[in-house]
Amino acid sequence: MLLANRTHPFTVNFYIHDRIIPIDCAPQAPAQGWLLTGNEEIEEFKKAYPQYAPTLVYDSRHRSCDDKKFLKLYRFEKRVGAFCKTPAK
Repeated sequence: MLLANRTHPFTVNFYIHDRIIPIDCAPQAPAQGWLLTGNEEIEEFKKAYPQYAPTLVYDSRHRSCDDKKFLKLYRFEKRVGAFCKTPAK
């Protein structure tokens, strides 16, 4: 399980009407989606969710006002042949 600060997406989530949820809280494992990370957190995501292939879409080179990390946006997709189990609650 990936440990994360659950308040991390608060600011961006406020502006898009609470559409961001932690991946391990999804009703079922998504086949694809978007991931907003700070600094090198993508490495933790890759270890926790090896069934997904993340691709960097945008590097803001801008620090978050919440935790001062440089924000990066990734698109992720389930790897071909990977089994996506429903996340544990």
